[in-house]
Amino acid sequence: MELDLVKVFIDLPADEPFETEAFWAKKVGDSIYNIENVPFFSYEVHFNDIVEAIPIESSSQLKIIKIVKPSNRFETRVVLNNFNLIENQEKLLYTFSLFDLEYEHAKNGFFAISLAKKSDISKFERALIPLVSEDLISYDAFPFEMHEKNS
Repeated sequence: MELDLVKVFIDLPADEPFETEAFWAKKVGDSIYNIENVPFFSYEVHFNDIVEAIPIESSSQLKIIKIVKPSNRFETRVVLNNFNLIENQEKLLYTFSLFDLEYEHAKNGFFAISLAKKSDISKFERALIPLVSEDLISYDAFPFEMHEKNS
């Protein structure tokens, strides 16, 4: 089954390393799209959010202008130190397997995590503590203020 995905993008805050972030999305209505991947940098748009996106002037790019229906998911970023060690990868992926989550992996051990339940956030963070203690990973705390704004 082919999904017919398109790219939609959002402007990022000035403190992020890029000006915009693009997401794969499935068209579900007139200018309405379902986000189909986990964001790496945006804490405004989440996996499975329904968004409105319109073409920007003189371009075929689709810019997200609002979140129509939030998915109420929660994202964070994890960086796996010494990514080339298979043992480190296995420990991290095992930890992921304990939770209802989606993740995307970029090069150099950078993961974007999307948890389905707010109640899992503290459990997930506690599960990461041994990996942080062993200096296997570092991660961003979940930015609750962004989620409260979008809920």
